Amino acid sequence: MDDTVDLAEYLFTRLRQIGVGSVHGVPGDYNLASLDHVQRAGLHWVGNANELNAGYAADGYARLKGAGALATSFGVGELSALNAVAGAYAEKVPVVHIVGGPPRAARAARACLHHSLGDGDLGVFAAMYAAVTVAQARLDCPATAPRLVDEVLRACLVESRPVYVELPSDMAAAQVPRPTMPAAIFPSTTSVELYACRAQVLCSMIAEAERPMILVDGFTARFDIREEINELVRISQIPTLTTPFGKGIVNETLPGYKGIFCGAMGNKELQDWVDGCDLVLHFGPLRSDVNTFGFSARTNVSKTLFFEKNAVEHDDSTNLLLLKEVSATKRLVQYTVDIYEACIAVKTYPCPPIRNLPMDLLKELPAPTSSSPVDQQTFWLRVSRLFRPGDIILTETGTASYGGQSFVLPENTILINSSLWLSIGYTLAAAQGAALAQREMFQAGDRPHGRTILFEGEGSLQMSAQAISDMIRNRLDVIIFVINNGGYTIERLIHGFSASYNDVQPWRNLEAPSFFGAPRDDLLESEELFVFAELEGNTGSATTLDTVYAWFSECSSHHQERCKNPPTSTDGWLPTRLLDVGANSASHWKLLISDIDLRGGPAPAYLTLSYRWGTNPQHALWLLSTLDQYRKGSRISDLPQTFQDLVVVARRFGVRYMWIDCFCIIQDCQDDWEAEAPMMRQVYANAACNIAASASDSPEGGLFRSRTIQDIWPGVIVKKSTLGHEESVYCVDSNYWDRNLLTSPLHTRGWVFQERFLGPRQLYFTRDQVLWECLEGHRCKGFPNGVPLYDSPKSIDQLLVRPEGTERVGRLQDQGGNCFREDAMALDVVNQWCDLVTAYSHCHFTNPEDKLYAFSGIAKFFQEITDVTYIAGMWRSRILDLLGWVVTRPKAKPSGAYRAPSWSWASVDGPVDMSKPVLGDVEPLLTVLEVQVSTKREEDKTVGVTGGFIKLRGAFITASYTRDSTRAPRLLQIQLDDGGGTPFSAWPWLDTTEVQFGEGGAFDFLVLHSLKDKMVCIEGPGSSRWSLGIL
Repeated sequence: MDDTVDLAEYLFTRLRQIGVGSVHGVPGDYNLASLDHVQRAGLHWVGNANELNAGYAADGYARLKGAGALATSFGVGELSALNAVAGAYAEKVPVVHIVGGPPRAARAARACLHHSLGDGDLGVFAAMYAAVTVAQARLDCPATAPRLVDEVLRACLVESRPVYVELPSDMAAAQVPRPTMPAAIFPSTTSVELYACRAQVLCSMIAEAERPMILVDGFTARFDIREEINELVRISQIPTLTTPFGKGIVNETLPGYKGIFCGAMGNKELQDWVDGCDLVLHFGPLRSDVNTFGFSARTNVSKTLFFEKNAVEHDDSTNLLLLKEVSATKRLVQYTVDIYEACIAVKTYPCPPIRNLPMDLLKELPAPTSSSPVDQQTFWLRVSRLFRPGDIILTETGTASYGGQSFVLPENTILINSSLWLSIGYTLAAAQGAALAQREMFQAGDRPHGRTILFEGEGSLQMSAQAISDMIRNRLDVIIFVINNGGYTIERLIHGFSASYNDVQPWRNLEAPSFFGAPRDDLLESEELFVFAELEGNTGSATTLDTVYAWFSECSSHHQERCKNPPTSTDGWLPTRLLDVGANSASHWKLLISDIDLRGGPAPAYLTLSYRWGTNPQHALWLLSTLDQYRKGSRISDLPQTFQDLVVVARRFGVRYMWIDCFCIIQDCQDDWEAEAPMMRQVYANAACNIAASASDSPEGGLFRSRTIQDIWPGVIVKKSTLGHEESVYCVDSNYWDRNLLTSPLHTRGWVFQERFLGPRQLYFTRDQVLWECLEGHRCKGFPNGVPLYDSPKSIDQLLVRPEGTERVGRLQDQGGNCFREDAMALDVVNQWCDLVTAYSHCHFTNPEDKLYAFSGIAKFFQEITDVTYIAGMWRSRILDLLGWVVTRPKAKPSGAYRAPSWSWASVDGPVDMSKPVLGDVEPLLTVLEVQVSTKREEDKTVGVTGGFIKLRGAFITASYTRDSTRAPRLLQIQLDDGGGTPFSAWPWLDTTEVQFGEGGAFDFLVLHSLKDKMVCIEGPGSSRWSLGIL
């Protein structure tokens, strides 16, 4: 390995080492040479539509990741970004601004260069930046450049403010020593004893206080101490308030949280209470006019400790002085939390006089109707119902920012707003950066999955609308609420209520995604919200059952093309056994054997049931000993409640027969189970409708639920045109369907997965809604015309396309490449297979050995329409494409009976991500010599796998690794042992938890295939899998 690298690579490598994963910016002729090193250093280049948006995006990114990076060109580029960098400086956001500068000779000669003012002063723009950055460096000497880079990065992190780095265009390739671990940036300067001593002092001050208070302000978010602050609030039970800027930092479900300190905008009793506090711990203070409601939200300075990032300010702060380092206050709070309970007795503190907390107001809101008025308070409260833990929420300056103070935020939600710089248009571009940071943190395991949600006025949107293009380019899912107020609302309230200068030109915002380049088949949606229907208080009401019967009847009668004779069904087929529940007045049911009791006539319609057996099923089962009893008949009233409710639905549908597994498969006969289980596909595919007890975790739970309408009713917006016409629309979660269905107790069960996919019609009784899904569409009781922003996974259109020149649908003639022996499964078909396997892998099993059994119906369907060989969860002709699966949350190695070869996703527990094959620039680097799987039953190769192997020919590559913990705990730094190439970073995706990596080591791996500049590999020997992205 060379001891030197290009200076640009040194700089970008250092950025990666401090936690930056992506660089925002715009290329220009002065920075092109340096940008060549972004990917080489293991970073992602974002590429923005303009420099101002790039600066905003780097700011939003840094508010989550702890640091952001911005790259622009000299002069026009850096000046375009100046406003964004100034905002980052004002609001203490650590952004590294890298400016590609003129060559050194031109600067020395005071040349008249393009993008300059023409006066030969090429340092004038850097001088402007000195006012809005905490440190500056011009890297014009190879000998000093590495030290300057480390110094400005340390200043950026310690001060939590932007820095300015100018890299002359002729210095990008200057040779400097290869960067090592960044000890110069993160020096250990303060002893454990000092922090333990400071924590003791702080605990003593709290213990002596009679009426302490915690005030959490917005700059606390820069300290990386959300977890520690919430733990302090929890264990101390000290009454805690936030400022508007600090909202979202404290978990609002904690008993100690008491709301926002509003000063003159709140109640006088609260201000008096605050004035009487004898100790105030004010974290991350911003004492600005907006954040303090005109300087009215004040505390007694003599009683207040102001916690900055690396200092504590107080009239007598001698005993709390901290050294300037990256995380001084974080360490102090950590030590305080650790010793708190040992130092301070539990106290009950006087509670502040709080009124009208948003969470209390939300509970008291009545159910809306189409005529309910919409005011600011009601709207912002109701929209809170959309939020989920892990969401990132941004509110733009003005209406949205003030309205966001009424949000009810779930735990682990982050709220991003501006309370000092207040540059309108900031949050749209910042949302792009925040969404990118959120994705990186989720991939690294540093943050749970969540959404990015933005509330933006139309005037602000027009300031930075090109950021929508950046979101689309980077495949970022951002939910944008555009609030059309007909102009600048806050400005109107300040001055010029009807003045034309507060007007803006109305835009057709719904067309923005397509205009900015969203693919026509992209999942990105932009549409007006659907009208929400009136609901009843019980999902089993007569009105509800009439509605769902209407859906069933319409589908049965009019959906001729898909639902009447779906490709999954077989005309005239019946299960081996069915339950007969008789006519409407019948009180008994009995078990029928189809070949005996239903022989000779047309095949009758029957319903199936998806339900959970429960942890200790005590309901009636068909055992060998109960055959005669069930054949004669039993009382319906003796059935578990879910089965009784199914009878109610069946009679409303006019269907007399039902199939329930516990009665139609002999539960104490293994031979019967092995004969019936493979026919599950036909059972559900030929049913008139499958009924799902989604809300119940056992048969005793029932189908129907009582519900409180106001808990599920969306926010109502009344649109009024200039002609006076009114229209009501409703705000709903873009994941409305999945939230109601996939989080229910039933749909985490593995056996239910194929029941949903194979049945032509599904009716789900969830906790709050009744959902309908068929091959023609979907709807629910709340949205009888279709659920907005939802695409059903039941669509099988791509499986039914017959490619030109093929005899089977879903097949392509062998084109060579990664196809293996037989005609290859078409790309769209294998992609749907990958989606289904990925979703299925999240399901749970009472018996993990059922994993392939519970998926065999789907496998048989794919096999029948493609005629491609199925091999233990994989497809023979796409075997190289499918070997790239990874386990996203590894679990222990399965200890039960053998169920699949180690190269099959079915061999492991836990969720997997199937790597989809793609067209273009794909080069297979392995050859499949042979692949075989043995099964218990020759007539059914989809289940009962007893063994298997695959023979591959390829090159083993030897490499060494070290753990790259400066960027993320899991990240490894890889170096090929032949010494060639630049070291690169990779995530190790491990199949099971038994495999661990130390701080360093070596391994061999096979490369599966290359895709442009990436490759996917399998480690060997062993069954651990890697996805190595060579950047």
